[in-house]
Amino acid sequence: MDEQRFDAYINLIVALLNCPEGQENEILQARLGRSGVGAGDGAGAAHL
Repeated sequence: MDEQRFDAYINLIVALLNCPEGQENEILQARLGRSGVGAGDGAGAAHL
């Protein structure tokens, strides 16, 4: 995993930990759609 992808995962985890309850799916949809985290490498949201 390259550093940019690692940073994207860390930022996603922090966002999920700090978001208001119930907004996790919104964050996942927004982040996974634009950052490419989990896309194309077999590491989908289930692996986060």
